[in-house]
Amino acid sequence: MKKNIILIFIFVLLLTGCNDNKKNEEKKVVDDTTYYKDGSVIYFNPETNKKCDSSEVESTGNSGCLRWYAINDEETGKKELTMILDHNTSLKSAYTGSEELDGVSASSVNKQLKLDTKKWNKNLNARVITVEDIEKILDIKFEQKSLYLETKNQTKPTSYENYNWLYNNTKGCTSYKCEKEDTETLGYWTSNTMMNNEQATIYAWVIKYDGSLVYEKKFLASRYGIRPVIDVSKNIIK
Repeated sequence: MKKNIILIFIFVLLLTGCNDNKKNEEKKVVDDTTYYKDGSVIYFNPETNKKCDSSEVESTGNSGCLRWYAINDEETGKKELTMILDHNTSLKSAYTGSEELDGVSASSVNKQLKLDTKKWNKNLNARVITVEDIEKILDIKFEQKSLYLETKNQTKPTSYENYNWLYNNTKGCTSYKCEKEDTETLGYWTSNTMMNNEQATIYAWVIKYDGSLVYEKKFLASRYGIRPVIDVSKNIIK
């Protein structure tokens, strides 16, 4: 009888220990997959691959502590967070590699992106925002037509409240409720050209200072810049 009681006691202890481990594991999973709403501000240093403090932030450039916005997170256990920088690393760059406007020497978007982010941690997979990213942010199906982010169509907005963070730090953007404007650049390139084969050789999509997604000629080097997007482990920024 005594032996049976001891065995039962040991069995209860084992069950209790297993339940405690399970609770700790569940808590860790929850912590690792914190959900970030689109536009949530995060301070992060892409060179050290570490979270940083707002007091350390560099408002321009591509090094040190930088300000980012969360985009396209999910509430279903996503381990990495996609973020877009709040300013351009290169103020002016053409989409293509040519010297076609006002004597401005331009490099391609991808080449300039590599130059701008060459000191960043390689695990961040720096890239340029895609139209597909914007589709997901706006929760729409993009139909290859210019649109305003706020209305998600060609109707000009009467207010600018939901997506002004996407065109922050562009020339003239304070008229459209951004926090701070830049003195040089009107917006930034996406990675997408027009879908039509003939138009694709001429036009690419850009985000502009007035909160619009429009197509522009790919050789325009004096108007648009590079704004990197990265993927960061949530363990680093939690």
